[in-house]
Amino acid sequence: MAVRTGTAANHIELWDELLDFLQNDSALVAAGQNWTKVWEHAEWPERELALRGPGITGGNEVLVGLRRTDEAQVAAESQIYISGMTGVIPTAERYYDHVNALPRRPLIFLDFNPMKYWFVANGRRFVVVVNISTIYQAMYGGFFLPYATPVAYPYPLFIGGTRGYSGYSSTYAPVSWRVTGADSYRHFVYPRSNASTGSWHDSSAYMLDPDGEWRGGTLDYNGSVYAVPRFVTGGRGFPRYMGSQTTYPLDGPTDSFPMRGSSALGYNSVRARVTAGLNGEMPLLPATLMAFSNSVAPSPVTYGILEGVFQVPGVGNAAENVVSVGGVDHLVVQNVQRTTRDEYWALALE
Repeated sequence: MAVRTGTAANHIELWDELLDFLQNDSALVAAGQNWTKVWEHAEWPERELALRGPGITGGNEVLVGLRRTDEAQVAAESQIYISGMTGVIPTAERYYDHVNALPRRPLIFLDFNPMKYWFVANGRRFVVVVNISTIYQAMYGGFFLPYATPVAYPYPLFIGGTRGYSGYSSTYAPVSWRVTGADSYRHFVYPRSNASTGSWHDSSAYMLDPDGEWRGGTLDYNGSVYAVPRFVTGGRGFPRYMGSQTTYPLDGPTDSFPMRGSSALGYNSVRARVTAGLNGEMPLLPATLMAFSNSVAPSPVTYGILEGVFQVPGVGNAAENVVSVGGVDHLVVQNVQRTTRDEYWALALE
């Protein structure tokens, strides 16, 4: 794996640093895990492209698309959109015109001023964390680690950002990193979507399931009629639960079913109470992807875990703390602007 940290002078420099890191980092190149450009926009070179990760052993190649926009939507903002696909069409006109490309692309916001960044990558996935003022952006592109053989789950692709596809109202999908009140403005580890009439937004997290169908993450139990099928998350903590738009999260409106009770695994009132050990050690729980049926006797299906992404206690913690576990440093990240005790996660810096 490879790690790069630093401060970019502006949005263009951060974009250039990310592309240089993925394609030319010495650790990635030495391991044969550097990413390569396999498509780019004819009129916007270096601003809209598709990258191929070689996998870890030269197999299981993964395709991720990126686009940087610099339109002055609000306060001269810049964004990086991220997409995933299963194949590249050389004659495609846009990065979302490739084979089975993600219909709704999440994004992260950039600034025209200096930004701290953390990049982590190997041949099958990369993770980006960016700090702007007191706000944190986060992105995940590539494979997660499935609990299945390559035959059973050949393309376990996960695409995540910080803001989902926008609908009608900036109340639901902000156009600036400064609009922190929007409910869709969440890291991919805490995604939410909304299907309210006249003002809707899509998720900041998507998984390609074993049937090749995109599923979007949400904390809402009603799902969205406008977008791709849902996967449902378990409260604000981990593990993450996934299902169709007819299933319910753990913090649903009643305790009628065991997967919706306040004592269920992953429920906010449980996750928020996890604290450091007696010697100050911070427990890390992997971000687990699961599907479940809303029934009296649920039988969850576990898909796998997000690589290098963990739930970490927020009690006595803060953004940019470094937690060392097993000789590996983990960066503590807050969910955008949120600093309540259940809104922190950790990224392995390896």
